[in-house]
Amino acid sequence: MKIKCMICRKEVNRRPSMVIRSKHHFCSQKCYFIWGRKGQSNITKCGCCGKKIIRRPADIKVSKNHFCNKGCCLKVNYQN
Repeated sequence: MKIKCMICRKEVNRRPSMVIRSKHHFCSQKCYFIWGRKGQSNITKCGCCGKKIIRRPADIKVSKNHFCNKGCCLKVNYQN
């Protein structure tokens, strides 16, 4: 069943049972995270490639380095 993401309006396929179970649908974890934080998300940069990423304020306090994916994390960790 095709349904639109609540944040970016991208069409995604969902099983009918999932559509019935929830009234909120998202295309990715990123869109879910934006919706869930209701403006409390912080935008920071990836420590490797500089891409803008969204992180919770609590996560930013815990670590000074943030990465957009495992590949960027491994690149930085293997350079040290």
